[in-house]
Amino acid sequence: MGRRDRDERPPVEVWGAEPVAPGDLQRVEIRPGRVRWAPALAVLLILVLGAAALVSGGGGDSVKEERAADSGGDPADEGAADGSTSTTRRTERTTTTTTLPPVPGVPIFEEPVGASLLLAGGGSSWSLLDLDTGEARPFADEGFPPDAYSVVPVQGGVVAQWPGGAQYQPLRGEPVLLRRGGDQVLSSGAPDSVWVGGMGQGDWSELTLVDLTGRVLSGPLIVPGWAQAATIEGALFERGGRVYLHTAEGSRFVSEGTLVATAGTMVVVATCDEAARCEHEAVDTISGARQTFGPSPTEMQGWASLSPDGRHLAVVTNTGGGSRLRVVGAGGDVAWETEEVSIDGPLAWLPGDGGVMTTDYAVAGAVRYHLGRDGRVHRDEVEGLAHRSVEQVIVIPH
Repeated sequence: MGRRDRDERPPVEVWGAEPVAPGDLQRVEIRPGRVRWAPALAVLLILVLGAAALVSGGGGDSVKEERAADSGGDPADEGAADGSTSTTRRTERTTTTTTLPPVPGVPIFEEPVGASLLLAGGGSSWSLLDLDTGEARPFADEGFPPDAYSVVPVQGGVVAQWPGGAQYQPLRGEPVLLRRGGDQVLSSGAPDSVWVGGMGQGDWSELTLVDLTGRVLSGPLIVPGWAQAATIEGALFERGGRVYLHTAEGSRFVSEGTLVATAGTMVVVATCDEAARCEHEAVDTISGARQTFGPSPTEMQGWASLSPDGRHLAVVTNTGGGSRLRVVGAGGDVAWETEEVSIDGPLAWLPGDGGVMTTDYAVAGAVRYHLGRDGRVHRDEVEGLAHRSVEQVIVIPH
């Protein structure tokens, strides 16, 4: 017979499919100097069964999320095991990413965008941030125009109105005086020319189209009023609830409404009918083609900007506690929009599908909003030099 102090019964019995027995477990004494493996194996069995239950029950959602992320889909759209389709949709939310500091030699974003940011700070401080290389440095000499709204981006630099006249300041190199005197610089919608000039003695203004060497391309135009914007053809102004384009042949009607934004030869106006229903409409000043961007927001409108290709209109509306950015396409379809944010400056489009740059009164730098590959709106905070506050962001294409 075997020794009486040796108990051959198993130390643990597992009842049913659950890893916990309904009754008391047998107490097993392990004498000094002897190793009993059965209790350790029992504990290991419990842990394995518990982990298996967690994986089979709670891990499905994470796997579905990973698959949806890989395919660009929504985990809520995945069919059930029996072939049924879920009708629950995910609520799109703005994703705030970590702050992106400039690192020399490293692109700010995941992919190059072919542009630099000119950051206008308080007290006439300007800094330049190359988004493709991460290089950050002061921009221009002391005395660069303190008025950020008088600076027009062009290919490889900016044109600004100095006390001595309109001047082209390249990203690198010496500035070029384009025209003496004047008090106004307007984008022509082309990357290599601007309209320069100023207000005359009466209710008119004079504008001349010049390239980045100062060569006169067109004009001077005597505009009957203050020019608010321009295209390559001429200057835009409002009168009596209508928008006009003034060219060398004179003034011609563009559209009823209020001027909202321009890009290239496209002009966006806000028009309203007899019932006070308003919408945004774009007009091509050369072909006359028109397209709608749908109803204008019922909330108080702030900044607006038309994408360089004329396909999307970005509009900031003021809410009760902040603002909201909405991007709409032709026909008024909402491409994407943010939750309530705190935008407090003009909008500037990055090249391609890079998104929209702007400022945020809670961030010492610039902020990018864009639609990610995951179908969500992302918010990237880009640090400014020395964490100075940024009043305006200007996108300069390379």
